[in-house]
Amino acid sequence: MQKILKNCKQIFAFVMAVAVIAVSLVTGVAIDAEACDVTKIDYWDGTAATSFASGSGTAEDPYIIETAEQLAYCCLKQNPNTSSNMYYKVSDNVKTFIMQPESIVDLDTLMSLADPDAVKAYFDGLEGKLNWISQFNRQSFNGNFDGNGATVYGLYATSEDTQAEDVGLFPQYDGGVAIGSRRYTNTCKNIAVKNSYYYSKRRLGGIVGASYLTGYGAKFDGKVTIDSCAVVNCYMEAIGNWSFFGEQGVIACGGAKDVIVLDNILVKDVYAYNTERSANINIVGGSSDVKKSGKYQATVSNSIFLGTAPYGIDFYNDKVHQPYTYTNVVTDFPSGVVDLATPTWDSETVQLDYTDLIFSVTENGVAFKAAANMLDWKNTWFMTENGPELRVFHSNVELVTTHTTHLWKCDCCGLESAGGVTEHNFVLVGTEVKGDGTDVYVCSECDYACQHNEQTEQAYDPGDCVTPSGYYSRCKFCDWYIVTDVGGVTGHKLTYVEADPGHCELNGHKEYWYCEVCDKKFTSDYAMAPMNSAVSDEWLDTGLGAHIKDTDDDGVIIFYDKYGHWYRCAVNGGRLDADSNAIADDEVIKHKFKNSVCADCGYKCTQHEYVQTDEISVMHSCTTDEQTVLKCQICGHKTVGITKKASHTIVKVAEAKPTDRIEGTKEHHKCEVCKEIYSDAEGKTKVTSASLVIPKVLPEEYRNMVNGDTGNKSPSTGDNLASVFSMAILAGAVLVVARKK
Repeated sequence: MQKILKNCKQIFAFVMAVAVIAVSLVTGVAIDAEACDVTKIDYWDGTAATSFASGSGTAEDPYIIETAEQLAYCCLKQNPNTSSNMYYKVSDNVKTFIMQPESIVDLDTLMSLADPDAVKAYFDGLEGKLNWISQFNRQSFNGNFDGNGATVYGLYATSEDTQAEDVGLFPQYDGGVAIGSRRYTNTCKNIAVKNSYYYSKRRLGGIVGASYLTGYGAKFDGKVTIDSCAVVNCYMEAIGNWSFFGEQGVIACGGAKDVIVLDNILVKDVYAYNTERSANINIVGGSSDVKKSGKYQATVSNSIFLGTAPYGIDFYNDKVHQPYTYTNVVTDFPSGVVDLATPTWDSETVQLDYTDLIFSVTENGVAFKAAANMLDWKNTWFMTENGPELRVFHSNVELVTTHTTHLWKCDCCGLESAGGVTEHNFVLVGTEVKGDGTDVYVCSECDYACQHNEQTEQAYDPGDCVTPSGYYSRCKFCDWYIVTDVGGVTGHKLTYVEADPGHCELNGHKEYWYCEVCDKKFTSDYAMAPMNSAVSDEWLDTGLGAHIKDTDDDGVIIFYDKYGHWYRCAVNGGRLDADSNAIADDEVIKHKFKNSVCADCGYKCTQHEYVQTDEISVMHSCTTDEQTVLKCQICGHKTVGITKKASHTIVKVAEAKPTDRIEGTKEHHKCEVCKEIYSDAEGKTKVTSASLVIPKVLPEEYRNMVNGDTGNKSPSTGDNLASVFSMAILAGAVLVVARKK
């Protein structure tokens, strides 16, 4: 009975498709990409099958999925025990899954929803809608899935009324299968989710809700590759703290030790927002073990993200996902610069710029294709009037060519390349134009050979150095021509002009060859160089050259004065910096003096400018002046300077009268510093101490007792020895008499 109902559904879908196509032909309205191959539709009744249509699950004979119930059986009911190293593929007989009962949805309304807000409003008002997540049994899919270009519509996946924490087409997808010592990659490919609604209290992903580490119900830690998948015009809402927010992604929630690899991904017109955190959801979500394990790394390549930034914030350290790596990623997001809000546990706000890692475009169509020409438009991508599409979701995309245009067109839905028309870019096959009608020009994009369907009327052309004169007929689309009554050609008469670096007031130029006949310049000496290969003066111009050091026959001239030397520009006379050769008007190179001669420039210092130093060579005294070292402040030459400091400090010494006991001293003068004795106050006549002695005086009672001397002088040093003895005897007698008294 179920099969009969399915057949009835397909017949009804076919009739509806014919009707839709007929309406489009009458009204002239183009059917968009979402309606491609509407004859192969299957609706979901809310249950999961218990087996597949056919297949044994091997790579050569995969399990075949023909109904929405079998898709539910694959995505929701498999586990590592049943799916490890197994293969699943959607049948060629179904291209569109409507994940709601046929009785509650209107196909035209669902497919024509224009934006995510309209999708949300539609589901909010849809009575009897089925919740995809209500079937979830918290077991990980661990196989390889091929959607075969099928598109899922009307998926309503919410954890609001369930206990499920993982929301996605595949709520859980395990990463890798271990066989022996080898680990394999699980792949999910060729599936699109459009016009669908997601709501999650925790983990979220449009294709993969969560990819777990071992211990969360999964058996293996490895890699999940998501290839040629799309999430388009979906409303994705989530709540949760920083930890939960980090586990939410537009495409997938990456798991701790599982690596997510995205290749050929399209995200377009998606609302993906965490309302509790007031932040956009990332393309790939992280996990609580990202920072701990250090093994998580998401790679994104050959992908297009429109209206959504291809980068996000790591919820643990508030950094743009450093593990993200990008190759050939295109976005219309306005900037690759992200200002990151600072969580309470982080120390500073960080700004990271991802602009150099992505290619930014601002519009669809030909301009978009030109900006994103690194993508494979001939095999993987398909540019339509509504923007880029993946070819796998269109039944038959072919190149349609006329003599004026070429374009890519889907035979099923009628979508054409942007604007419907792309002009040919004809290039010559070969290297030399013959001009005899045999030259072949081919479009570099579509390989169409120009047939020269439209040509100009014959007209006389006088020719030039390499084009013969004659009557020409030219193609309106390429550079092909044919000429009759051909005259001769001389070829260019070329003269070589060597490159000139110029100088500070004259632009330089590259080398070239100049033709004196046609007055054009060429980059080679090929005499038959095409006229359009001539180069302009602007192309040859290398800009202003460098300064030129002033020279003479002996070499570079060095200018100098007593303070230093310098180089001078021969063009403008400015002083040159010795290192950069740039103008530095105050540039002076200090002399390197040795024996008053500079070792660099030979300048000899002859007019010394001496200054006092602290070095003393001869200390001063009363009779000697001080000698100090003087140093030339230009070249360092040293000499001796004399400082007048010789001077006595003379004081007068009064006469000291002699007594009978001590000798006296005559009046004299003495220097207090050097202690020298002078007879005069000016210190001109030096005397001895002996010459100043005044003899002692004898007592009165002993006068005239010796030698009849009536003087009062004491005996001099030369007196008779007998007299001395006599005086001693007398003195002794006096002493005796005195004692007796």
